[in-house]
Amino acid sequence: MERAIANLPDWTDRATKQMLQHAVEKKRKFMKAKRIFFTAVYFTLFLAYGVLFHFYLTQIKPGEVSTAEIISVLLGSQGYLIGLTLAISGVVGIRIFGEKKSKTEKEYHEIRCEIIDRSKDLWKNEWFLRRDEVFRLMKKEFDINLYDQSK
Repeated sequence: MERAIANLPDWTDRATKQMLQHAVEKKRKFMKAKRIFFTAVYFTLFLAYGVLFHFYLTQIKPGEVSTAEIISVLLGSQGYLIGLTLAISGVVGIRIFGEKKSKTEKEYHEIRCEIIDRSKDLWKNEWFLRRDEVFRLMKKEFDINLYDQSK
């Protein structure tokens, strides 16, 4: 358990601390998925741009280009074929990592909303006003906003 969460005073019970820890873990998982997704996007764009730019510089001659020639050179050259295959694989990877990012974002948002919705139950009566200290800690230490349910 995170030190900041474990050191919360006794007015925050063990179950609440566990929920907060779970939110931190979901946030980290979401940030990792987001980082992988954007890395895949940038890699794929860089690769596709590189292959097409190299093709343009080396193969296309002004006034002498037909679509059939372009396709035959792209599919006939092993280097271009490998580059295009990697770019297409990158697009598939982007889709897969995008779905994973969306799933982890949804899980993270659900745990945040659950904490916000159950805050009246988690901090009963006289401790309800002290929940703001926990919310500030979560925002400051882990960049998790528990004040509002909107993303």
